[in-house]
Amino acid sequence: MNDKMTNFVPFKEVAHTADLAIQVFGKTLQDLFQNAYLGYYSISLNNIKFIQKLSNAISALKNFYFSEPTLEDLLVSF
Repeated sequence: MNDKMTNFVPFKEVAHTADLAIQVFGKTLQDLFQNAYLGYYSISLNNIKFIQKLSNAISALKNFYFSEPTLEDLLVSF
């Protein structure tokens, strides 16, 4: 595994005037949504052990179906 992959951060907290916010990264749209999922729960629950378990369980997630006019709207609905 190369150094770029071992140092990859799927999300990071960013300053926001009204609430908490994260910036999410991913190579694919699926990665982006998975990392948003992890980031949301990481920030909202602030429990790293739970997040590690959640990360391991992502492959077991069921299918979700949303319909929104833009990818940004889709991410918000998700």
